[in-house]
Amino acid sequence: GDDNSLFDAASRFIDEIRASGELAHLIERHYGAATRFNPINIAAFLQKIETDLSLYKPMFEEAGRRYALDWRLLAAMSYQESYWNPKAVS
Repeated sequence: GDDNSLFDAASRFIDEIRASGELAHLIERHYGAATRFNPINIAAFLQKIETDLSLYKPMFEEAGRRYALDWRLLAAMSYQESYWNPKAVS
């Protein structure tokens, strides 16, 4: 006959973490940011890439080479910090 013990154990596990709230917590932790994206913010970001990134890209690339980091990581971090606004204050 078929051995469904693994399936049954997995089903019990899913039922338990769903009931405890742990499943919802894991989904929010790993996928929650995707549900919070705002189309207006995305449009503003894409516009900034078109208009501002070229101004700063050589600096990101140089710093990336100097510190062995991906320049895109530096660009992303700086966008989150200041939206590439040179007058922003942290």
